[in-house]
Amino acid sequence: MRKLLLAFSCLVVFANTSEAQINFTNVYSKQNALPRPVADASANDLLAITKTSELYAVGNFTKTFSFGGVDLEPIANSTYVIKYDATGNEQWGVSIQGAATPTSITTDDTGNLYVAGSFADQIIIGSTNGVTSDKVAVTGNKNLRAGFIAKYSPEGVLLSSESFVPTNSPEVTDESASLYFNDLKFNNGKLYTTIIKRCNSMTNNNITLKGSYYDYAGIGYFMYCQTANIVSLNNELKIDELIASFGPEGVLSYPSDVNNATINFDTNGKLYLSTSTKGDLNLTVGTNTQKFINYEFGKTDFEYIIAAINLNDKSFTSKKYMVNNVNESNFTRINRSFIYNDKLILSGIFNEKLAFNNTITAVKRNDVFAAALNLSDLSVAWANGSGIDEGDATKNEEVLTSSIISGNKMILGINTKISGDTNNAITSGTMECDLNTGTLSTIYNGPTGEYLTGMAGYNNLVATARTSDSVNGTLTFFLSKNADAPTGINNTIANNE
Repeated sequence: MRKLLLAFSCLVVFANTSEAQINFTNVYSKQNALPRPVADASANDLLAITKTSELYAVGNFTKTFSFGGVDLEPIANSTYVIKYDATGNEQWGVSIQGAATPTSITTDDTGNLYVAGSFADQIIIGSTNGVTSDKVAVTGNKNLRAGFIAKYSPEGVLLSSESFVPTNSPEVTDESASLYFNDLKFNNGKLYTTIIKRCNSMTNNNITLKGSYYDYAGIGYFMYCQTANIVSLNNELKIDELIASFGPEGVLSYPSDVNNATINFDTNGKLYLSTSTKGDLNLTVGTNTQKFINYEFGKTDFEYIIAAINLNDKSFTSKKYMVNNVNESNFTRINRSFIYNDKLILSGIFNEKLAFNNTITAVKRNDVFAAALNLSDLSVAWANGSGIDEGDATKNEEVLTSSIISGNKMILGINTKISGDTNNAITSGTMECDLNTGTLSTIYNGPTGEYLTGMAGYNNLVATARTSDSVNGTLTFFLSKNADAPTGINNTIANNE
């Protein structure tokens, strides 16, 4: 612990003597009693800022708490949905009851909120008008995780909802089918999402998303491969177009997965897909397919695969960046993507060599990275790693909780935690990345027991969520202004997450 905190402190000293930091001024801070056990203090909270500076927050809770004059009551590990106005007054709160975990949120131009996630068994999606929506997965199958998506009006009225229930194949031995939404983006009046699924083929609104599986160790024990699909959704939140599918096909003799996928859009009608993958995969857009082959027995090799997809004619170009011989138990991921001027900005986790810059090596278990690719040809403009020493490499790991763009900087929220513990962090901090040079520096080093659990940015506003694991634990939301960031929409920020 002391070694880890010292590493953060050294970064702070270096940063404060090297370049100017973001100039933040506080708009408000609102503190709530921690709505979940102290052991779960560092679980993610998802934030979104609207055009009119209102703040949405979505996260897990297991304890009854009051918000906006209403008691929100959980069933199992439920999801809260709350809203503050521009000055921090509580507006309304509803709950999504049941074993529900939110994975992505976004807003549209009129302030409607979209919440997506995964659930087991059954959930009850709440609404401020009292008209709820029940969604059922497969009752009694705790291993099966379905996906849900809900649309709320600015007043908290549930406008529509949909569930995506995976199915098991009779040939597959492991019946732990799952589906979730990895990313939500609103672009040109249309809602897009990436669906990550580990299950048999499934159909929604007469559009089929294919599945695949492999023979584990060649012993006739079949397990699902994980695939990604980019789709657009209609007003009823059903699929109205399959933009791209990415994953293995048929029955394989080795694992092949798309671990995660994030999307973003430029102003010229192109969609940028950024993924972390392993094995043999096919990327299909329209009638065009590209095969990626990457497997060697006894090795765990990951690829970062980036694709630029023309939404008009469905043509695409791609680039592959190899990550060799990594520890499979570590998270090699691209977490978020942004468009900044003529660059695709990426943030995520790597270990060993950074694929976007092989001269950079992760310190100890794994590191956070930031990278910029040129939109013209997906080549690397710059890439950098956090360089944080998280201590005991056999136990501790570095986690990217969130990243946003504010002005000409990307802000990265970083927790370090004990490996295998999905909740507890041991310390947290915030780094900033200069988007023109790629320089990384620390701007905040949290005290022991305080964790950064979520961030959002829009124009010159930055929202953060922090929790405390003290006996009287707290969840605090902050809204700040970046004095150096522009106050109007420009081509730096492509969406309002």
